[in-house]
Amino acid sequence: MPIDDVHNVIWDPKSQTYVQILPTNTFEVGPARETMRLAQVILECWQTAEDHGFHEPTQMSGQSRTFGDTCALITSEVSEAYECYRDFSKGGFKERVENGKPEGPGAELADAVIRIFDTAIFDLKLTPTQFAGIILDKMEYNKSRPYKHGRDI
Repeated sequence: MPIDDVHNVIWDPKSQTYVQILPTNTFEVGPARETMRLAQVILECWQTAEDHGFHEPTQMSGQSRTFGDTCALITSEVSEAYECYRDFSKGGFKERVENGKPEGPGAELADAVIRIFDTAIFDLKLTPTQFAGIILDKMEYNKSRPYKHGRDI
């Protein structure tokens, strides 16, 4: 099935099928729409990693990455965000674009989120819709938690 309108269909790698999503001009609101919009972003993160060879075995070891490898890469992106922030707070490193590449603490946090989205599909074998639902469920649950989760932190 060709993708004529990326706003209406996404590829689900787990089921190996195209999935119909809500059109962008819909006025429907609520969890279903939020889940599908987020699922589309999650899938795009996975697809970019797939298209650029990040799911293939490495040349050095001949093995695919492990979940531990991926968690370390996510952690390194967060560490890079902190390094950028420290430079930024001293008046140096700011959010900017250099040669078409976003740079700065926000860009590094974006890299961490992109890796997390890809990891949910590639390593945890969740569908984009499942992971989007988990995120939205967790956000909803967090609203019900006590102030500072009942601790003085």
